[in-house]
Formats: sequence, C-alpha cells, structure tokens
Amino acid sequence: MKTIYLIRHAKSNWKEKNQKDFDRTLNSVGEKEAELIGKDLLNELPDLMLISGAKRTLQTAEIISEQLQNESIKLEVNESIYEASPESILSTIQSLNEDYRSIYLVGHNPGISMLLNLLTNESVDFQTATVAKVILYVDQWSTVFPGTGSINWVRFVSNAG
Repeated sequence: MKTIYLIRHAKSNWKEKNQKDFDRTLNSVGEKEAELIGKDLLNELPDLMLISGAKRTLQTAEIISEQLQNESIKLEVNESIYEASPESILSTIQSLNEDYRSIYLVGHNPGISMLLNLLTNESVDFQTATVAKVILYVDQWSTVFPGTGSINWVRFVSNAG
C-alpha cells in the first residue's frame, strides 16, 4: 500500500490588491495553521513532500517541515501542481519513485479536493489548512488510478487565530 496526505495550503494574505495569485504569502493565521498541521503530523512522517511552487504552499511546507524536524524527508517543488487538474496531479503521482511509501502533497483547491474525489470517490470540503490521509490500495505509484484509494481521516485546522 501507498499513502498520500493531501494538504491544502494555510490561510493566505489578500491585502496586496495587485499581487499575482502565485505570489501570495501566508498571513499570520496561516502561519499558525501550518505550525499546527506540522505538530499534528509528527507521527505521520512522509518520505517525500511534493509542493506546488506558489509562495503560500512553499511557506506552508516550510513551516510543516520545521515542526517535523526530520531531515530525511525529501522536499520537491513541482511547478505543475499549481492550478493543475486532478488528472494532471494524478499523472505526477504515477511518475513518483517507487521507493517512496508515503508522501505529503501540498497544493491548492480546486485541484486537491478534486484529486481526493478522483482517488476515493468521496468528497470533502477542503478549506485552507485541511489535511486528508488517503490509503492507496496499490503497491506502485504507477498503478494509482481513479478509485484506488480511501480516506483514512480528514483534519480541519482552520481558524487557528
């Protein structure tokens, strides 16, 4: 079996009116949310953290990583996750190194919630700072297809302020 933790970035800053969406950062509540996610996942360590290249997902992943304090976790930024369709994200997952047993995927909505639905045939309202643990009933990433997973748990960390 493989395990994927789908993580939507924490709350972002909307104060900069002319800022590109890709460049938005976390606000102070988002920083606290990311810290809580990291603390909550201390006993759920991945082999890889796959991260969208947008600033708010990078910040979310960095804060989670600081909480985990485990240097053996590989961090990989993948620009294609930003604004990707669930099928595109699935293709990225299918191409992962088979040595990884467990990954965190830090991304955005609607892609994260649509990917969850694609993998499990279940729906979850992915607010910011939501984490879903998905068990995939496959032995290889290359054989992850729609419906090959089930939700183990979902945690909502929002409103940490």
